[in-house]
Amino acid sequence: MAALGGIVYDSLGGQWIFIIYIACELCIRLPLLFSLPETLHHQVNEEAFADLDK
Repeated sequence: MAALGGIVYDSLGGQWIFIIYIACELCIRLPLLFSLPETLHHQVNEEAFADLDK
């Protein structure tokens, strides 16, 4: 990986290391983030937790 990073740095330039990293983040992490279910409007069933107060 160090050799590959050196080749990319020498042939394309240092800015491309950062741009490639950001592109990988956008292509991998953002779809995962958007696939998480939203829980802000989730209704909690209070009857399921009634026995915990005793």
